[in-house]
Amino acid sequence: MEANTLNLPVLALRGLTVFPHTNLTFDVERRISIKALEVAMESGQEIFLVTQRELNTDRPGEKDLYTMGTISRVTQILRLGKTSLRVMVEGGRRARLRRLWQTEPYLQGHVEVVEESAAVSHGPKTEALLRQTWGLFQDYAHLAGNVAEEVTAAVLDCQEPGYLADFIAQNTALRYDDKQAILEELSPLVRLRKLNGFLARERDVLGYERQMEGKVRDELAQQQKEQILRTQIRVLQNELGEDEDNEIEEYRQKLAELKLEDETREHLEKEINKLAKQPYVSAEASVIRNYLDVCLELPWGTYTKERLNVDAARKVLDRDHFGLEKVKERILETIAVRQMNPEGKGQIICLAGPPGVGKTSIALSVAKALNRKLSRISLGGVRDEADIRGHRKTYIGAMPGRIVEAISRSGAMNPLLVLDEIDKLSGDYRGDPASALLEALDSEQNHAFR
Repeated sequence: MEANTLNLPVLALRGLTVFPHTNLTFDVERRISIKALEVAMESGQEIFLVTQRELNTDRPGEKDLYTMGTISRVTQILRLGKTSLRVMVEGGRRARLRRLWQTEPYLQGHVEVVEESAAVSHGPKTEALLRQTWGLFQDYAHLAGNVAEEVTAAVLDCQEPGYLADFIAQNTALRYDDKQAILEELSPLVRLRKLNGFLARERDVLGYERQMEGKVRDELAQQQKEQILRTQIRVLQNELGEDEDNEIEEYRQKLAELKLEDETREHLEKEINKLAKQPYVSAEASVIRNYLDVCLELPWGTYTKERLNVDAARKVLDRDHFGLEKVKERILETIAVRQMNPEGKGQIICLAGPPGVGKTSIALSVAKALNRKLSRISLGGVRDEADIRGHRKTYIGAMPGRIVEAISRSGAMNPLLVLDEIDKLSGDYRGDPASALLEALDSEQNHAFR
């Protein structure tokens, strides 16, 4: 065997790298590793510590180990249990595994000691590299927060590039493959330069982690603040007998139960969300609440099935009214047209005559014949166009118009509406209700009546 080649027990490390002239404590549990340590302690030999390429390899062979490792001396062993030891080792010299000739009952191999490059002279280039390393390490230590003060002091006191690279790599949380790259580099300046690259990357990663933690912390603090304020508001509302959350939930539940078109549903959802952001006693909340009450009480999607039968309608009309043959014929003609074209637009029949001849009662008979809900709207003496069209919802105490109110009262979206005393409409300074009624009755306009 050559002078610089040794036959030593080998300890395969998982996720750890031991550097020359540094101390490391770690736990050992594998049988082959415990046996290798026992042999090293009994014979007073040194032991070769080398890192596995893959962490999950349980029974490593030569191809599973890096070639470069450290010849180390075991300084202390503490037995933790029947199957585990805690070991303190002191790194000695870099060495290369030439051949692993034994795998049972423990690893043993031929190890070649590696001579490192000669010490470098301390010129401006070396000084600049050292300063860069000190600055990067201080940034890393500040961000990591778990670097001991004595480690920082030792780094700042060190003037030897090769040892400084080994010492920092041993005492920072670099990835084990990065540490292995530093261990395998024999030139002190190149080794320190590599370390600076790894430190700069770790500094940036820790900086991003700190930023993300800060954002998460700020969001959590804001959420907690909002939660506390909402809880306080809820407690105060309960004390005052006002429970806004239940009210909003009731509105959402009512909306979910209605059969609505997407546009209408989105509009009402927007109004509910707006209400949720308003203080309970504000004027705006009262306006939105009134508007939602009206909208959600409308019989959306509820239609009575129309009975379009001319013979049945004639029987009902004859049973309820004697005479009025012209009127009955006109009504039956309208029903016949509906029977021929059920998808056509709604018809409007105008009944004229002196009081008491049965105009209103014949409308009741028509509703009964068609099997439709009936709602009567008395227009006598109406002077305000808002009675027909409805107020703007921004007013306190705004009400829907008589048409919408009649539909809501009837309980179906296709009632028969009787506009009674339509000739008694009159206009004044508040507008002309007859003109507003034109919009409500014109089939070209009223499909989108709001």
